[in-house]
Order: sequence, then C-alpha cells, then structure tokens
Amino acid sequence: LGGVLNLRKLSHDSRIHDAYIKDEFCHKRIHTKLLFEILRLSREVFSRPLRIECELFVATGTGDGIVSPTLAIDYFTEVEKSAQLRIFDGAYH
Repeated sequence: LGGVLNLRKLSHDSRIHDAYIKDEFCHKRIHTKLLFEILRLSREVFSRPLRIECELFVATGTGDGIVSPTLAIDYFTEVEKSAQLRIFDGAYH
C-alpha cells in the first residue's frame, strides 16, 4: 500500500511502522482492480446506515492519515447516528 497510504501515519510509535513493514503477512501492494473495487464498494456501503444490531462504538483520531477523520465524523454524526462516537484530538489510526 506504499504510495497510496502514508504508513508512518499508522501510529505515533515508529515501532508500529517498522513492525508492519517487516511483517511478511502485511501486503505492501495491492492490485489496481482490487483498490478500485474497494473504493467503489466503500461508497456504496457508507452511503447508508450500517444497520448493526448491537451497540456500536467508534473511535477516530483527528490526526488519522489512513481514514479521513472528517469523513468518519461526518458519517457517524449524519448517517450512522446510533454509534457512540469518540474523537481523540491528534490521534492516528
């Protein structure tokens, strides 16, 4: 996923980044078709409430460089309103 995501934004702790890079089970590249399919389906899924049948807790950090904090906050305050949302100032993914 290098080039698409800034993997240094996984955590403030550089050891997390280093461990991710060294982990043979963490794929660093994905096929372009898979990336576009993930993006297409994400738009579809997050255009409506998730309809989860249990309590839902969501935490997001305002410094997240992997998932847009603005989009996550908007989704969980405007679409999936049943979630208990907690926002951590400056936190990463």
